[in-house]
Order: sequence, then structure tokens, then C-alpha cells
Amino acid sequence: MIGTTLEERFRVDEHLIQQGSVEVFTGLALDEGIPVWIKRIGPPANRDEDFVDSWRAQMLSIRAVDDEHIPRLLSYGRLPDGALYQVEAIPQGMSLRRYAAKHTPMSVGNTVRLLAAIARAVGVAHREGVAHGALNPENIYVTDEGLEHAHPFITGWESGELVIALRRLDEAIPDRFIRYLAPEQLRLPIPPMTPASDIYSLAIILYELLTGSLPAGAAEVSSPVEFPSPRRFNPDISTIVEQVLLRALSPDPASRPPNGLAFASALLQALESPTPVAPPIQAVDERIERVTTVSRPPWVRYAVGGIITLLLCVILLLVRQVLQNPATQVAAGTPTPAIKTVPNLVGPPFLRYNEAVTLAWNQEYVVSIVGFRNDPNLPPGVVVMQCPLAGALPGSFQECAPEGILPAADNTILVEVSSLPEPIVLRVVPDLYAQPEQDARTALEAGGLRLGIRRTAYDMLIPAGRVIEQNPRRGLAVLPGTPVDIIVSGGAPPTTQDLPGSPPVAVIPTATVETLVLPTATPNSFLQPTFTPEPTPTTSLNSPILL
Repeated sequence: MIGTTLEERFRVDEHLIQQGSVEVFTGLALDEGIPVWIKRIGPPANRDEDFVDSWRAQMLSIRAVDDEHIPRLLSYGRLPDGALYQVEAIPQGMSLRRYAAKHTPMSVGNTVRLLAAIARAVGVAHREGVAHGALNPENIYVTDEGLEHAHPFITGWESGELVIALRRLDEAIPDRFIRYLAPEQLRLPIPPMTPASDIYSLAIILYELLTGSLPAGAAEVSSPVEFPSPRRFNPDISTIVEQVLLRALSPDPASRPPNGLAFASALLQALESPTPVAPPIQAVDERIERVTTVSRPPWVRYAVGGIITLLLCVILLLVRQVLQNPATQVAAGTPTPAIKTVPNLVGPPFLRYNEAVTLAWNQEYVVSIVGFRNDPNLPPGVVVMQCPLAGALPGSFQECAPEGILPAADNTILVEVSSLPEPIVLRVVPDLYAQPEQDARTALEAGGLRLGIRRTAYDMLIPAGRVIEQNPRRGLAVLPGTPVDIIVSGGAPPTTQDLPGSPPVAVIPTATVETLVLPTATPNSFLQPTFTPEPTPTTSLNSPILL
């Protein structure tokens, strides 16, 4: 499809991602000049007429929903080869999972307000009779405008129908969907999508954001599971917020809030309600017994005073002995906990701009170009000035920032470069732990990385052929082509007795690779990193930005 034009309106530019039936491309809406996602749905889903009919109905319904929180669906239809396609505007911001990781730890208030805004956005579609069916942190996007002004976008409105089709065709459903599905969505016969199912998915997401983990028993099919109190993991959660959350996690759909708007309202009301205070202790009308003083002979008081004095002397001697013992003394030069300071981007030696951005990004800083220094004696594209200076505390702009420029974020580093650098594409190292070796190799190649040194080691827990260690670590931003070393499990160490048979290995979701694209910088502009996807064979059905 790359290089073609759909409907003489949408140019297909780049292949981003593929998993199962779905491929995602980036392109351009020629009449509006805006970037778009072009999703192609192929076999086996496009051959299931039930899915095709429900997909068309979903596209027609979501296109009729006119709301700023839902990216515009520009077109949809069928290609000459029989595949389905849909064209939608690319949402702003980053995935909710990436946003939460960037702003961790978030307060309970900010977390609940963010989820309420997301529930409101979903509730607008519920009001029009449209359910999503597969909400998860990968198809919810949030603009990074500060915790108080986060703006959500809901994408992947085809995903719910795809999940139903995969179940009907007895195909595997990605684990990232299963973990957020309501219990009724995993039962037979397969039920239609409802707002109540979306409320359950939103509650799972809120539980994960508040506690840092998914509730035990999520998506349990066999029998309803009573979730542990989230206040056990986060005591800052009020009892009223907990009650609203646990109600939304009810196994009975009728017991949950009816739609996203009602759920959002309940969350905000719970957040604003005062925390219940224990009732005051009532005075008890009891007769207070009078305490009488017992007189004692004077020698008793002298004896007690002497004993106390002797004990104090013994304690002082013990303390002196401990202090004079070399084994208990703190060695001179013992390092104190390090204070986070601004990294050195200037050198020596000079750092190229892309190397400086990589170094800064991995220490949670953002680089912004504020000027150029034309000097024939300087190498091209290197950093020649930074503010704050290396070793300074974050946000120390007062003495070095150019006049009139004051970044809003303390994690910004202003730089001058010797010449305009090329656009930078950084790769985020995927999590390869417990992945089959071939899947790990595929993920690295698809993400523009390469396999480095491969070693083998015995492991009691990880089955043979799966990755047990990697270097660089997951989540680290690196340049394209960076080698990633892995250690592959050789299984349990050999013993004199090998027990025949082994328990089945659980299917583990394969790794994903993210790409961080930093556009070409211009003077006096702050460059904010923007995540764009890279092709990976095992990523979310709808969202090219995955964690």
C-alpha cells in the first residue's frame, strides 16, 4: 500500500505496525493536510461477514459522534483485494501507559480526575449508543499539558468488534486486551459490547493507576473474584473513592454505573466528599476512683535514686565503648546519597546533538535548542552551550538562560549547537524478559535494533529458549542499530533424575518496540519528544504506541 493514494484523498506513506489481521500505516489527508493513520484489516477477520457487518455499523456510529475527545474518522471501506480499511486522524499526546509512567507518582486526586476525564470522553459515545469494547492504556491517549490540564483521546473503536471476531474464529486474543475485558466478555455465548463492559475496563485501569498493579483475578471467567481493597496498597485512597471503584468492578454488569458520564460524576463526587471521620468518643458517666498517695519511708527514696544513678553510669560506659570501637565508626569519605544534577552535554569531548539527546532522555531530561553558533573551528552538529550548567540542580536557569526564554519545565536543558542537526529517531529498548528467543530477535529487528552478544545460562524458573537477561535494560532510549545483548535460558540445570513431562508454558505477550522521534529543531522553540510507532509484529491491534 505504501506510495498509493486511497480515494484520491489519502496518501499512504509508511508502514508502522502489524499484528494478526491488522496493519497500521501513516499517511496524509491531501485535502486537509493533516497526518492520519490508515488501518488495513485483512484475513481472517475480513472474511467473517458477521465481523464485516458489525465493523461497518461501528464505523458508521463512531463517525456520527462529534466530540473533541474522539479522533475524527475520515473514511472507511473495502480495498480491491478484499481487505477493509479505515482512515482516522492521529490523536495528540501519548498513550496513557506512557503518560502514567512519565508522571509517576501521581497523587490520588490527579489520578482520579484524569480517569474521570477519560470516562467522560467514553461517556459521550455511550450517550449516542456506542460502546468501545476493548479499552486499555494503549488506546487511550493523553496530551502532556500538565496534570491539571490533561486532555484525553479515545482511539481503537474497531478493537471491540475485532475481539469478538477473534473469539468467534477461535483465534488468540492479545493478553493486553484480555487483562482489561469484563468477565461477561469472556463467557459463551459471546455477548454484544455494552457501556457496562467499558465501565469495568475503566475501573481496571483506575485500579492499576492507583495501586501500581492489576487487580488479582482480573478477567476471571470461572467464578467472580472479590478484589482486594485498593487501600491495602495505597492508603491515600479515601473510603468513598474505594467504594465507587469496587462498585465499577462488580461482576454483575447491572451493579456498575450505567455509562461513562455516570462513572465520571461518581468519581468526582467521591473525590470532593470529605473523608468520613470516626465518631467522637462519648463521655461515660462513671465514678472516678480517687487515687491516694501512699507515704513511704525516706530510705526507700534514697535507694531508688541510687539504683537509677548506677544504671545511668553503666549506660554511659557502654555508649563510650561503642563509640571507641573502630568497627562501629563511619569511615572517612563514606559517600552520601547523590543529589540528581544536570548531566554534561557540552564535554569535552564534544557531544553530537543526537548523543546529547540520548544522554539527557535517559536521565529524564528534555533538550531544547535556543540558538546556533557559527564557528568554522567547531565540528558540525555538536552542543556548544547548555543551561543549566553541568552539575547544577534542575531548573537553575537564572544565570545562563538567554534573555526572554524561561522553560516551564525544570527537566528542560537549553542548548546551542554548532549547526542545524538532522531529525533524530531514537529507539526504546523493548522488554525481552521471558520472551522466546525468535520473538526477541524479531522485535529487535523490527524496531531498528540488532542482536548483540548471545549467551546461554541455566535457569530454574524460565523455560529453555526464553530470554532471562538483556543489556541495555528495557525502556532505555538508544540510537538506531544499537546492539542488545541477551542471555537465553538453557532450562533447569541437569540432574541425575529427569522427571518426564513439564507443565505447559503460559503464553507471554511478545515484546514491543517504541520509537521516539524528535523533529528538526528551530531556534527559540522548545522541542518536546513525540512518540511515533515502528513496525513490530506483535503489538496492539490499534495503537502503534505500546509499552
